[in-house]
Amino acid sequence: MYQAYQNATPGSRLTEKEFRFCEEYLKEDNQTRAYKLAGYKAKSNNVAAVESSRILRKPKVREYLVSRKEEIREKIKLDTQVTRERVLRELTALAYSDIGDFVTWGPEGLRFKSLDEIVPEKFAAVQSILLKKGTKTITRVKLHNKMEALLLLAKCVGFFKK
Repeated sequence: MYQAYQNATPGSRLTEKEFRFCEEYLKEDNQTRAYKLAGYKAKSNNVAAVESSRILRKPKVREYLVSRKEEIREKIKLDTQVTRERVLRELTALAYSDIGDFVTWGPEGLRFKSLDEIVPEKFAAVQSILLKKGTKTITRVKLHNKMEALLLLAKCVGFFKK
């Protein structure tokens, strides 16, 4: 992989160890561990932490990490179809969820709706479903925190500008 990196970026100044350090750091976001996995030797974790910090301060390393993080973000967006619209749609589903989407109240008491009565987009609002059977069947549906979703949605659409 290092050779492909060198060929793709002529004149690159990262050494092979620096390159491996960066790639390991991107995997775990743990600079001490990345230092060791890249092949550097250190007498202790403290020494590895200090030396890895020194590597992270190098402009060429910082530049490479910024570039790779952007590549990774773009790949994630493509692979998972993460878009601003999709995030807002999901937040909207949580923010405007209602327990009435899943249950009805009537003379017989509380009744869970059948799956075909529930609009599929509403399922995003469900955090967990608990079903206990024993002497008495207990079903519990917990929705995601509506207030948190409303606040985050409001921030995303610019309601709380400074």
